Amino acid sequence: MSNEQINSATDAFARLYGGAPDVIVRSPGRVNIAGEHTDYLGGLCLPMAIDLSLIVAAARGARAGRGVTIASSIYPELAPCEVAPVQGGAYARLGALLAVLAERLGNAGDGRVNADIAANIYIGGDLPVGAGLSSSAAFTVGVLTALDALHDWKLADDDVIAIAIEAEHRAGAPCGWMDPAAVLFGSEGCAVFLDCFNEEHSLVPIDTGAYSFVVIDSGVGRDLADGRYAALRAAMESAAAELAKLDKRIEHPRFLDFAAYMSGRERLPDWATPYLDHYYLENERVKATIKAFEYGNIPRAGALMLDAHASALENLKNGCPETDWIVENLCRDDACAGARVTGAGFGGAVIALVETARAADVCGAVVAEGSARFARAMRWTRVAPARGAELIG
Repeated sequence: MSNEQINSATDAFARLYGGAPDVIVRSPGRVNIAGEHTDYLGGLCLPMAIDLSLIVAAARGARAGRGVTIASSIYPELAPCEVAPVQGGAYARLGALLAVLAERLGNAGDGRVNADIAANIYIGGDLPVGAGLSSSAAFTVGVLTALDALHDWKLADDDVIAIAIEAEHRAGAPCGWMDPAAVLFGSEGCAVFLDCFNEEHSLVPIDTGAYSFVVIDSGVGRDLADGRYAALRAAMESAAAELAKLDKRIEHPRFLDFAAYMSGRERLPDWATPYLDHYYLENERVKATIKAFEYGNIPRAGALMLDAHASALENLKNGCPETDWIVENLCRDDACAGARVTGAGFGGAVIALVETARAADVCGAVVAEGSARFARAMRWTRVAPARGAELIG
């Protein structure tokens, strides 16, 4: 995140609200290296926060209350507007977030019954929206972090994640633990290993050597609230419920390891096995990817990413022509160790490991050809593991 991005957000705040912000928060996007569609079933994930971020500039509102006035580079055509709890429209996620906050702070029983959550906010930054880089989690976690600092609530990390998830669900996006956890726990030079069953995390140092992580935005916008993610999650959960029918002791899919799952797999209905195959193999790929980075085996890490992409296409049917084409064409060049769609699928972005020295040529060629072929404004950028959401001013 450059100083230019920060200065642009603070300048915009001053123009709109007539004064300087009291706090400035950097809230990063994320990519997922391994472990897609596993978090809401208590599985394993290996995301990383990235150096593309939203900037949240905020100050206390002119009057106490529960409304938040917001403007953003996301919707530059909209004038600053006050958002109330449970409001739809462009800032539906903020309305859902305020509703959750009003309930949680109002029921705290510790003197915060009439908690003031009013604020003036401006959102800027360089994180693209709808590209599968978790801009929604960056938004909710970033706004929460700013409001927490403004009003001195001293929210614990677990509270931030729980509030962000509940707000997403109310806005129609039934996300799991991964996105807000990755945005919150990111660290420079590290991926974040998440055990979503135990809600535990640890940092995994990453040295990609002669390779760089690159993101190619397919130009196919997506929103977790459009129903396709919810339908896939429901199918995954229904498949997991079939395990419990095999043995009442299997109360959760994590009660089985991969070997135990395979030993009973033939007893499951045919429709359920693709979803469960993906789940259990993704958990194994997470562990194998961590080992690959531990030993500096970047080609192995890339191959695991490509395996994961193939599994998602075959078992979850969450691809789209643009992202599938990007992965296929990147991996035709031996400079690319591997690639996969990131962020639930159905469009969005591809994450890849490409030789640094050839990244501009390889990615530039794919973007140029893909943009012409699909009439999409594709673009690419290098990304690196970055710190999680933080106060920077």
